[in-house]
Amino acid sequence: MNVSARLFWAMVTWIAASLSSWQLANAAEPEDVLPYITEDVVALAYIDIAELDIQSLMKRIYDFNRLVDDELASATEAAEAWDTQLSHLRELGLGHVFILFRTSDLLHGGPTWMLPIDADGDAREIVESLDELLAAVRDKIPRVPLPNALDVTRDFLLAGPSHERNERLAKRRGDTTPRPEASDALGQLRAHGVGLAIWGDKDSRRVIREMFPKLPEPFDEIDGRLIAEGVRWVGVTLDISPRFQLQAVVQASEARNAKSIERLIERGLAVGTAWILNHMTGVTEEAPADLKKMVGLLQPRTENTVVSLRLGDTAVESAALLEFASLPIQGLLKSARRQQRINKFKQIALGMLNHESARRSYPPAAIVDERGKPLLSWRVAILPYLEEQALYDQFRLDEPWDSDHNRQLIAQKPDIYADPDPTVRRRIGGEGRTTFVVPTGELTVFSGKEGTTIKQITDGTSATVLGLEVVPERAVIWSKPDEWEVDFEQPFNGVRRNDGRPITIMMCDGSARLIDPRDERDVANWPRMLTSAAGELIEW
Repeated sequence: MNVSARLFWAMVTWIAASLSSWQLANAAEPEDVLPYITEDVVALAYIDIAELDIQSLMKRIYDFNRLVDDELASATEAAEAWDTQLSHLRELGLGHVFILFRTSDLLHGGPTWMLPIDADGDAREIVESLDELLAAVRDKIPRVPLPNALDVTRDFLLAGPSHERNERLAKRRGDTTPRPEASDALGQLRAHGVGLAIWGDKDSRRVIREMFPKLPEPFDEIDGRLIAEGVRWVGVTLDISPRFQLQAVVQASEARNAKSIERLIERGLAVGTAWILNHMTGVTEEAPADLKKMVGLLQPRTENTVVSLRLGDTAVESAALLEFASLPIQGLLKSARRQQRINKFKQIALGMLNHESARRSYPPAAIVDERGKPLLSWRVAILPYLEEQALYDQFRLDEPWDSDHNRQLIAQKPDIYADPDPTVRRRIGGEGRTTFVVPTGELTVFSGKEGTTIKQITDGTSATVLGLEVVPERAVIWSKPDEWEVDFEQPFNGVRRNDGRPITIMMCDGSARLIDPRDERDVANWPRMLTSAAGELIEW
């Protein structure tokens, strides 16, 4: 649902794969992680469990119209469940999480997770709570690599790829004097909810110094020596409450290097903004203005050897950041809804194919009476092939869709006929309406009162449209025999969307795909795809 929550769930999944019962005798403070940051540690991530206020984030996204009413209830319910689990973990003594990264992690199964537990914390109950949480959300979170071992030092719960590695970590602590860059970075991270700091090691710095390529203007000032010797560490932090705030930090080795880095960041912002504006696709109309507003507020600041980019210090900045940060969420939601719509079309097409297998034809556009008068739609006819036999049995097939009896079933529209996008459902309005229809008219699969057989589709089942979505304004009552009449003079009339989103269609072979009215090849193919036996060639 949001970046912070996903980070938390990925962390929980990783550390809880093989948890068992432990009880810590001593308390651990965040600073106690410093002795474990040995010379091979190249980066450190930090999460303050107390700062992960998921409900607050959901409310802010909703306030900026990034969630619609239909989504708010489910999002709020999920956020409440997550916050309850987080609160319980805090009560049990889990306050912070540290993740130590090494270059060798790429070969040995992942980083080391370190969980300091309060003096009165109970690691056994934490383990049980994490197991319960995972049982509830395991199917809803991305698959991530899991550690194979959990061990206990006198300070931490350790999760890593093996017991042996954890034992080596527990025994091989760093020097009594912590690494300066790690100490500085941790001090910076601890002031925020979530953070990541990278400082590298001797080998990685040597490679950068010797192998870094020469860059063109305006970045020709960047070279391997500036990065390897002029930068001590870089980091990024995120806060959700009380304000939504994002900060990037570069700790330079000396003041003149900090000034060079500041100039390079300013150039990078200008070039990056121009590039993003030229390549923005699939976002709202307000996105370019949101980006410009955010970049206008985002300016580097230098204090001695520290260069920072901070956005969210004021309510205006926080609002601009939240608006723009929600754009990727919107992109993910659009992508997910598009895939859900395609999957629904595949299921509907499969139902039609099963109808063809059982009755030797695709369903006709309508169930008709003895005189050929349309009574009910094909959506009712294929209910038994969509695992909706009970609903199908309630219909009186010899009565029209709006008879006193059948009208009562309109409200029972199966979910498979509902568009997954809540904004579409809101625009459709009315009870029991759907935008999922079939094309009717001469030469289409649904050109007559009888169902079409596969043998009659001589243009090929993979090249012939079986069904499609119309614009919300053309939505129909799902049980009513009311479809999309093809106008071959204007074949996109009634299906071309104002927002530019491609049209989802299903084919007679059971597949589903997208048609883009802005694509020249799709425009040429579209009328040919609507006919079933015209002998026209489709060029994919």
